[in-house]
Amino acid sequence: MAKQKVTKLDVNVLYVEDEEDIRTAVMEALQRRVKVLYTAENGQEGLDMFKDNDIDIVITDIKMPIMNGLEMSEKIREIRNDVPIIVTTAYEESDFFHKSIEIGINGYVVKPVNMKKLHELLIDTARKIELEKRVKEQVQCIESLINLRDDIVIMIESKYMNVVNKAFLDFFGFKNLEEFNDKYENIVDFIEDKKEYIYKPKDNGNNWIEFLLSHGKKEGIKSITGLIDDDSDSEFLVTFEKLPNSNKYIVIMRKIDEKQ
Repeated sequence: MAKQKVTKLDVNVLYVEDEEDIRTAVMEALQRRVKVLYTAENGQEGLDMFKDNDIDIVITDIKMPIMNGLEMSEKIREIRNDVPIIVTTAYEESDFFHKSIEIGINGYVVKPVNMKKLHELLIDTARKIELEKRVKEQVQCIESLINLRDDIVIMIESKYMNVVNKAFLDFFGFKNLEEFNDKYENIVDFIEDKKEYIYKPKDNGNNWIEFLLSHGKKEGIKSITGLIDDDSDSEFLVTFEKLPNSNKYIVIMRKIDEKQ
């Protein structure tokens, strides 16, 4: 009976191991299971290979010459903090356990390497990577769509803004959302305390959407607020919609003078 063909995982894996017999055995097994496999004999070689290639997952031994696996992992984290790292370890290396927690190692396989266990870890990690890629693509799609609007558009969760469009950045004068967040707590910092507009929430915007929902409607518009724009008041109609199965809201702010 012919052997069933194993579907390769769509990931690029870096495997670092100094012992040749172990490296060869694991390498042969990994080559049948992953799209691209890179191998290195020590931490320094592994680090250099990581810098030169697009690596999705790192598998590394701990005790190696020149640079050990944890030192390499720490330096990799400085380059890319989100890359999954799986460590192959022996029982006598338990003194490295606390250090590995600090670095944020994602998984462990005890030596001698159990390929079934390693393969299960790779499958689980590859699924998470694929999910993260899909979420990132969806966010990029949303950003592209909302950038087509002249209105200010914000995706917000409680006080935190996850996504904003170009109109938001242009209005407030920032290059990106990170730059805005470095300077301000949230958009409530710009709301004027005037009786004809909505007052600032007492919790300084910790629940901005809930605050808006608790106030009355005006002619079908959820809320009206005032913002400061170059020392002059800019009035906005604010509408918002809760996204299904989430705590996120899409907020649209349209200048009243532009609507009229």
